[in-house]
Amino acid sequence: ESVAKKYGAPRRTELVAIEDAPAAPQDLFIEDYNLRIFRTAHGYLKKLPMTSLRTSPDLKTKDDDAIVQEMDGRNRSDILFFTSECNVYKMKLHEIRDTRPSDLGEFMPNLLSMEEGERVLYVHLTDEYAGDILIAFESGRVARIAVKAYETKTNRRKLVKAFSDHAPAVGFHFLPEGASEDCFLQGSSRKGLVVSSDLVPRKNSRDTRGVLVMQPKKNSRLLAFLPVSRAGLEEVSRYRIRSIPAAGCQVREQTVQHRQLGLEEI
Repeated sequence: ESVAKKYGAPRRTELVAIEDAPAAPQDLFIEDYNLRIFRTAHGYLKKLPMTSLRTSPDLKTKDDDAIVQEMDGRNRSDILFFTSECNVYKMKLHEIRDTRPSDLGEFMPNLLSMEEGERVLYVHLTDEYAGDILIAFESGRVARIAVKAYETKTNRRKLVKAFSDHAPAVGFHFLPEGASEDCFLQGSSRKGLVVSSDLVPRKNSRDTRGVLVMQPKKNSRLLAFLPVSRAGLEEVSRYRIRSIPAAGCQVREQTVQHRQLGLEEI
């Protein structure tokens, strides 16, 4: 009684029955840290904590393989895989094991239990499902789909018909919320053009065909789609268009390379 009188204080916690206790958020038990994701042309995914990159920056790949995409993220992020069968596979990034720079990484067809012959064309990391994904097709059309369209209330691993299958996809690019960016398109006839993302309207439906940006000539198709900053153009104004669709003009630069699926996606 004397100890209670001398040291006593009002209770700072509440006593509750077990059945009434709130469940702790699952994220509370997931370690969060900065990391970098690498995707290779042969279908490997490397997930490396930034600490391992600082100590060993050299990345191992197979002799005939190459890194075609890299991005920074966090261990609690979601990762979206866009595939050649117009599917999007979703995973929590913490579900994928960390690799070392000397490892080949995870083989994505096995990681995702993909269909025979299905290939990953693009990966995207997201925390809040904000911004848009630009998808260009061989038909010359470009779709701008809100990333929010890929958010699900349940932990669905596979979204079918996640983007249009009217023509093969030739390039993907992420556009942050409120951002505007110029993109370069090049066709098999070596015609090219630069278009602002503002000319491509946003759609919330995943299967939208988008809008016709590059008017294809007979027997031609769109081969390349990438940010103008990566196109190596010497005269950007020469290729810029103000309205769509457009045929574009002959590409002079030799630095522009066709970015085939599975080799050089954005």
